[in-house]
Amino acid sequence: MPEQHDPPPPLATLDHRAVRSLRREMESDAAVDRFLTAFLELLPERIVALGGSVRSEDRQGVIDRSQSIAVAAAMAGATRLAHLAAEVTALAEAGGHPCTARLTALEAAACVTLEEFDGYLRLRPASEVAAPSS
Repeated sequence: MPEQHDPPPPLATLDHRAVRSLRREMESDAAVDRFLTAFLELLPERIVALGGSVRSEDRQGVIDRSQSIAVAAAMAGATRLAHLAAEVTALAEAGGHPCTARLTALEAAACVTLEEFDGYLRLRPASEVAAPSS
C-alpha cells in the first residue's frame, strides 16, 4: 500500500516575514507602504488583463501577465497569490491552457489578498514599524 502523506498546509495570504524583509531591504516604511499600495491598486487591472489573455487563448499574454503577478505578489509577500500565478505561468509555458477554474481561484486569491493587505496597511503591527532615525 502506498504511503499516505498529509497535504501541505495552505499558503498564507500575507507572509509577514516577506514584508519585514522588504522593509529591511528598502530601509523605509514609507517606500514599502507606497510599493504595497501600488501593488494593491494595480492588482485588479492585472487580474482582468490576465483573464482577457486566458479567454482569448493568448498564450504569451498569459505567460507575461501571470509571471508579472507572481513576481510582484512574491515581493509583496502575497504568498498564495504568487503561488497560483506561478502555476498558471508554468501551465502556459508547458503549452497547456489555464482553465477558467484556475483563473477563478486566482481571482478569489486576489480578492482575499486585497482585503488582508488593506487591513494590514491600516493596522500594521507596531513591531513592523521601524523606529525613526535620528
